[in-house]
Amino acid sequence: MKRTTIVRALLAGSALILSSGALAQDAEPQPDASDATADAAISQAQDLNDAEAKIELLQAQVEALQESIAQIQANQAKATPSWKGAPELADKDSGFTFKPKGFMQFDAGYVGFPDGEERNGTVGGLNYNNLGWSTRARRLVFGAEGSLPGGFKYKAEFNFAQGKVDYEDILLSYDFKDSPLTVTVGNFYPYSSLETVTSSRLGSMLERASFTDAFNYNRRLGLKIGL
Repeated sequence: MKRTTIVRALLAGSALILSSGALAQDAEPQPDASDATADAAISQAQDLNDAEAKIELLQAQVEALQESIAQIQANQAKATPSWKGAPELADKDSGFTFKPKGFMQFDAGYVGFPDGEERNGTVGGLNYNNLGWSTRARRLVFGAEGSLPGGFKYKAEFNFAQGKVDYEDILLSYDFKDSPLTVTVGNFYPYSSLETVTSSRLGSMLERASFTDAFNYNRRLGLKIGL
C-alpha cells in the first residue's frame, strides 16, 4: 500500500513539472515599452542628423555657386572692352591696357586746263602730268597704345601710305609717381616746335609751317624727359 502511494505521488509531481514546462514554452514574450521608446528616440535623432547634414550641404553648394558667379563676373568685366574713342581692353588688377588706333588722310584736287584742252606729258616746256584730277593717300596709320604694369606706357604706329611701310611713333614711356616728369625712349618727334609735336589730326591748319620741312623736323630715335 505504501509503495503504491509513493509511486502515485512521484507520477503526479512529474506531470506537474512537464505541464508547467510546456506552458512556459507555449507562452509568447511580451514587448517592453521602454525598448520601443528608445528605438523611436534613436530614429528621430538619425532623421535630425540627416536633415542638418542636408542643410549644411545645401549651404556649401550655395556658397560655392556664389563664388563661381563672382569669378565669372570679374572675368567678364576684364574681357569686356570699354570705349574711349576706340575699344580698349583693360586688366585693372595688373595695370595692363590695350587700345587699337588708326586714321587715314587723303589728298584730292582738280586743276583745270587754261584753254579747256587736256594735255599729257610736257608740252611747250610745261608739265601737264599733274593737271586734272589727282588723289593720293597721304597717311594710312594703324597701331596700338596702352599701359603696362609698373607705370609704363607704350605706343606703336605704322604708316602704310604710298605703297610702303613707314614708322611713326614707336615708344615706351614711364611716369614717375608724385612727379610730373615722364621719361620716353623710342622713335618720336623731338621738342623742336609746338606745331611739329602736335598731331596732324589736331592741327589748326591743313599743313604745318614750311620751316618744319626746311629744317627736316621729323621723328628721331632717342631719349627725352619732359612734363
